[in-house]
Amino acid sequence: MYSFRSTQARKALSSPARVWGLTGFTVAIAVFFAGGWTSQQSETSAVQRLRQHVTALCSEAFAGRATGTDGGEQAVHYILNQFRRLGLTPLIRNGASGSSAYLQRFQVAYRRVWHGTLQIGRRRVLDWYPSRYSGTDTGKAPLAILQCPGDSLIAAPGRALWVPDTCVRSRNLPFLLSEVKRLKPAIVLLPLSALQSFIDTLNWYPGSTFSFPVVFVPDALQDWKQFKAGTPVTFQLHATIQHRYGYNVVGMLPCNADSCSGRYLIVCAHLDHLGRGQVPGSRDTLPGRIHFGADDNASGVALLLELARTMGGRTHRRHHLVFIAFDGEELGLLGSRYFVEHSPIALERVLAVVNLDMVGRVDTLLQLLGTESSPAWQPLLDSVYRVVRPSFRIRTGGSGLGPSDHTSFYRKQIPVMHVFTGLHTDYHRPSDVPDRLNYSGMAEILEFLVQVLVALDTIDSLPFQAVAHPHGQGRRTPGFRVTLGIFPDYAYSGRGVRIDGVVRGKPAWRAGLKAGDIIIKMDDTEIDNIYTYMEVLSRFRPGDTVQVRVRRGDQELTVSVQF
Repeated sequence: MYSFRSTQARKALSSPARVWGLTGFTVAIAVFFAGGWTSQQSETSAVQRLRQHVTALCSEAFAGRATGTDGGEQAVHYILNQFRRLGLTPLIRNGASGSSAYLQRFQVAYRRVWHGTLQIGRRRVLDWYPSRYSGTDTGKAPLAILQCPGDSLIAAPGRALWVPDTCVRSRNLPFLLSEVKRLKPAIVLLPLSALQSFIDTLNWYPGSTFSFPVVFVPDALQDWKQFKAGTPVTFQLHATIQHRYGYNVVGMLPCNADSCSGRYLIVCAHLDHLGRGQVPGSRDTLPGRIHFGADDNASGVALLLELARTMGGRTHRRHHLVFIAFDGEELGLLGSRYFVEHSPIALERVLAVVNLDMVGRVDTLLQLLGTESSPAWQPLLDSVYRVVRPSFRIRTGGSGLGPSDHTSFYRKQIPVMHVFTGLHTDYHRPSDVPDRLNYSGMAEILEFLVQVLVALDTIDSLPFQAVAHPHGQGRRTPGFRVTLGIFPDYAYSGRGVRIDGVVRGKPAWRAGLKAGDIIIKMDDTEIDNIYTYMEVLSRFRPGDTVQVRVRRGDQELTVSVQF
């Protein structure tokens, strides 16, 4: 077993933790989290155990479970100890010793340590801060003040672009920089006053988006009149990357020796989240707050653990049942990508993968995405649904490509299914907290998935089916300057884009669009699917107006949307 970097992680199960939202059951949760199971706890209902797991994973001590942090390691340690208690067999071979372990370690770029100089005219800038999107370079360029959106500078590449704070405040920073990129600057200077509170998180998890440097400069330089256009900007900006580690937690319930097929079923869920917002993807408006990640994805890990508990109580298994808690999902599926390239099991022997990601907010609908990856999924799920008859409906469909860990397996031609209860306004915000989950609904999903796994255990093959991408594999998503403010229904397979939810205050909400509406046309362009929708959306700028035609029930209507 790998040793953890932090002392806190090593002590995580030997001392009480401060847990978010504890009320009357503080003592019970503390005992549970500290590693002790009482006879009373072992008899608790699935609803109570699911709540306990989610609450523990959303502890303030875990601080949002960002990969490579002390809190992330504590979450790994928590899950590892649950695997031990459940009697799962470790699968990872540990170095030259060949001993078995639960943890699969992989390297993660943690932060860039910057060094260099920046000078504007004769004035040397000492307190400069690079953006997480920054490239590195050495050079000298004439200063130019950006006039948003900057059309007047298109014919003048190679400038040092100074971006006024009014531009920064009016745009999403990544989109603004995407717009600036087409001007081919030598360096971009941004006002620190607009982003002062984000300094501590700018350099986490580097993945340079731009070839040119992007630098924040101090408030003392915000008086643009002190520098003339054409003033030389001299810069020498470089960085070295520091690494930390992420950990996949892997365990198995082996098949019965007398009837073992030698095949594997994999159930997975990602354990990491956004920490204090330092991981790209946060939708918080304030800096440094813990992103608890109750639905995303403490819910999936809790369900994973309960599935392991329930399936471990069954006396007969034809297939090996592998449970994996992946790290690094929020950084680009890093843990699952590493696993499929360094798998301790033969991937060609994997029958199917069930991925649990955001399963805590079931209401009347459970989405089972990726089921077009095998023609056998639909009849199997239909048969299980008729037997279990849960209170929710199920919606199936979609290829095995998507922004979660099942994608890594689909690319290895393995049938996949992503279990998902839908997006919501708390997604990637600190407000995604344990009290907002539907634990009774999660228990129903548990019962349904147990029967899905039992059904999968009775079959010898699940044929893989590649789903043709409507625009070809590997198509890049266009950059956006605006947002409509909707949650697309990724399981919808008809013409157009079905709206699964509308964000209050955003353009779609102001125009009166509703969940269930299907966008079929924007201005003169027919919207065939999510890809044409994204392409059309990338054409617009703030202030533009678009005529959006939607199908609502049996009617079609056109609304005017202003970005």
